[in-house]
Formats: sequence, structure tokens, C-alpha cells
Amino acid sequence: MTAKLGLSEFVTFKDPAADLRCLLPEYNAVVVPSRSESFSLVVLEAYDAAVPVVASNVSGLRTTVVDGETGLLFEQNNAASLAEKLIDLFSREGLAARLAGKARKHLENYVPNEKLRKCYSDFYAMAQADRNNSSRDRRQDVRNSLL
Repeated sequence: MTAKLGLSEFVTFKDPAADLRCLLPEYNAVVVPSRSESFSLVVLEAYDAAVPVVASNVSGLRTTVVDGETGLLFEQNNAASLAEKLIDLFSREGLAARLAGKARKHLENYVPNEKLRKCYSDFYAMAQADRNNSSRDRRQDVRNSLL
């Protein structure tokens, strides 16, 4: 497809990798063209690798990508909007580095801390309780601790 469009020297498709984080620093940008997203771990991985993110403007991505601050958002299902954001990213001097730097700081909001670890632990305890048909009281206690 890239050859047909004359983009082979600019676009590379890689095989799936077991550890995406090892490959991310090689990229100039990470594009997340989701039509729907509850939460995007790949955005956080790009932030960690200091790679700028261009993502579709859908609810789950708006949570992690602050438009113009930690990445760029483009209009969902709009190739022209995506192209505009990519051109902006690569033509404005220092924009990619500025976004990546702010994204790195923003990432700290999502780095596991004690509160987040407790939420995960409680969630898995609730799932295990459900699986083991434990008492309703225990499940309600765990649900309440997540709120």
C-alpha cells in the first residue's frame, strides 16, 4: 500500500513485537487512530519513550492526550485532520520535543502508586471473590473501596 502511494521511504510497517517499548524510541510519532477507546496504554508507553502522540479525538484518548500540551488530537474518522496534525507536528520547530517533554511529566499521573496498586489489588480480590462465590458483603466492601 505504501509503495502504491509513493510513501515507502516515509512509512514503515513493523511486525508485532512482544515488547513494544523497545521499538518506540525508533519512531518519530505514534498515531492512535481509534474510533473508540476506553483507555490507551500505548499512549502512556509513547509518553514513557518520549515519542510524540497524534490521536483521534475520542473520549478515552482525551483523558490521556491533552491537545496541544501532551500530544495532538485530530477529528475522528478524518484523514485530512490527521494529515494536518502530522504536518503541524513535523513542520513546527520544537513542537515534537515540547509535546514529548510535557507528556513525560503528565505520565506521572498514571505511574502506579500506592493508591492505584490498592485499587488494582482490590479489583482482583473482588474478581476472585466473584469467581469463588464469596459473600456479597466482601464484594460490596471492595466495590466501595474503589469509589
